[in-house]
Amino acid sequence: MSREEGAPIRLYSALKLGYKMVKWLDEIVYQPVRTGGYGEDLGYEWFAGV
Repeated sequence: MSREEGAPIRLYSALKLGYKMVKWLDEIVYQPVRTGGYGEDLGYEWFAGV
């Protein structure tokens, strides 16, 4: 699998819609409290399940 396709790891999150799917990881950081992000700053909910 190439880097463009998610190599060396692909993260799957069943709780997210496509606009929140992860394309690549630079690092993994544990956060005991959920924080906002780009989408949340624009007013989208953190949970985008159907």
